Amino acid sequence: MPTTQTAGFETAAGALAKGLVRAANGAGQPPHPGFQLHRCTDEIHGAVHRLGAVRMLGADVLALQVLARLTPSATDVALVREAVQAFPAPPPAECADTERTVWQWRDWALRNTLAGLGVETTDWEGFALPAGTAPDAPVPGMGGPWPTRAAALVRLSSLALPSLAGPVAARTAHHSLDVRRGLVRALLRRDLLSAARLARWLALTDAQADRAPALPDTADPVRAAAEVPVGSAVEHIALLAADEPRVQLEIEVTRRLLDHGRSVGEESAWTH
Repeated sequence: MPTTQTAGFETAAGALAKGLVRAANGAGQPPHPGFQLHRCTDEIHGAVHRLGAVRMLGADVLALQVLARLTPSATDVALVREAVQAFPAPPPAECADTERTVWQWRDWALRNTLAGLGVETTDWEGFALPAGTAPDAPVPGMGGPWPTRAAALVRLSSLALPSLAGPVAARTAHHSLDVRRGLVRALLRRDLLSAARLARWLALTDAQADRAPALPDTADPVRAAAEVPVGSAVEHIALLAADEPRVQLEIEVTRRLLDHGRSVGEESAWTH
């Protein structure tokens, strides 16, 4: 994966994120059957940067299509495959254990997202894991104190999709208070990307968390963590990060997760 320290790839990833959000909100409507990933790369100059941006965003390049239940075109699938091949996961011997595990979980998310969309990836090259396998180690930091756990989830926000049920999502649901603490801490530090990613995890694990009318007026992360409404936090972050496309992409996914949770809750209420 292109490193986030590489300015050209970071800029390209931002341009792709901006394109995804714009396409998803065409005429104020949800993604429609004409939604195409490859068209969202039009403003990125150079094939290398286009592929690098796709690889950097990982499963998130398909998240809006997944949530809208759209099938990616053959051109979009080919683009993702080319990106994985152009920027393969590093050999395990060439990276630290933490980096290797993060690569594995992110590629697990991408491969399983593609599988959920009906795409066969058995013969694809470049993934950190063979087809049909799961990461061989837990997420680094998930067993530590809440700041460490929150930091780990920030790195793996692309796993926060309903179609990617697994041990990470299950453990996150079990430690939702820690995630809330991390969200409030990120807001207090104005780390908006981390805040958006943690809000996304909360939207996945507790779609009813936005019951309170506004963000709590407190600098105490422990008190605030128990009170913060996810929906209000999301809109607060959206206003502060209007010019940050990577944050806006997380916000867009989170809004749709909240909508998904509400619709599931309404269906459940009607059946009882």
